[in-house]
Amino acid sequence: MPSGDYACRFAPDGWDEQDWIQVKSPRWDHPGGWVQRGEHIENRVPPDAAPAQMLGVRAGETYSSMVLARAPVQDVRVRAVVSFDDRMAPLVVLAGPLGTDHRGAPEYRQHIEIALFDEGVNVWHHTWTEAGGPAWNKAAWWACDLAPGTPHELVVERRGPNLSLAVDDRRCGCRLEGLPAAVRPGLTGCEGVNRFYEFAVSTPED
Repeated sequence: MPSGDYACRFAPDGWDEQDWIQVKSPRWDHPGGWVQRGEHIENRVPPDAAPAQMLGVRAGETYSSMVLARAPVQDVRVRAVVSFDDRMAPLVVLAGPLGTDHRGAPEYRQHIEIALFDEGVNVWHHTWTEAGGPAWNKAAWWACDLAPGTPHELVVERRGPNLSLAVDDRRCGCRLEGLPAAVRPGLTGCEGVNRFYEFAVSTPED
């Protein structure tokens, strides 16, 4: 593959943790982390939490995220094969420059999340300021039924302010102004048990 491309399967012999940077959310003091399960990885979740709690009061305990430990890129195509239990929410993340938390651990600042859940896709634009901390807004949404417990292919292409999205055989797009010029691609699991099977990064085709 071209030198700037990356691809892995999240099987025990299919990926290297050293290729990634584990990143915290500025919303929660939770380190995250991953569990290897046969041919996929899962975000760590509290074993005593009910699904409704993981969507609500204990959501912060389910958050695991990482980005590729490579130089940021501008236009990019990201492909991920994911699934979720219950309702949500595996996602592809496109992160601007990272910050650090009070312990010096990598932490998100401005970033974009393209999240799958049982009712479709949400695109979240996260920002951060020194004075106000994190803020976020739903920049786009796409209503479609996505089955829990079933692998779905999510493809995200970023070209400047334009995002092209595909889930399985369905496609849509949106335009977001004010994105970082260059981003690090990655993935996040949150608000339930999320599974990640494959991940690939390449330059968008003309």
